[in-house]
Amino acid sequence: MSNKRALIIKDDRATVIFKGEYLQISLHSVEQIIGFKQISGCYFNQNMTLDIKTAIRISQKVPLVFINKHGTFTAQLIVGENL
Repeated sequence: MSNKRALIIKDDRATVIFKGEYLQISLHSVEQIIGFKQISGCYFNQNMTLDIKTAIRISQKVPLVFINKHGTFTAQLIVGENL
């Protein structure tokens, strides 16, 4: 049985940094590190500031979906291995 869970970030003020095998997430002066081994997919607020290089790197590891403030899917980035 897999222990992977969806990573959902609804707050557009969050900062996400790609660190190879994990993501570093900062919000309200709180920093978390989450490994890709624990993530089944990333669901990020569509208004978050996320550079294209970071988005592509994440989408090569796990599905990357953009959501609005209500959690409704608005877009998905599919690159490389997720095709």
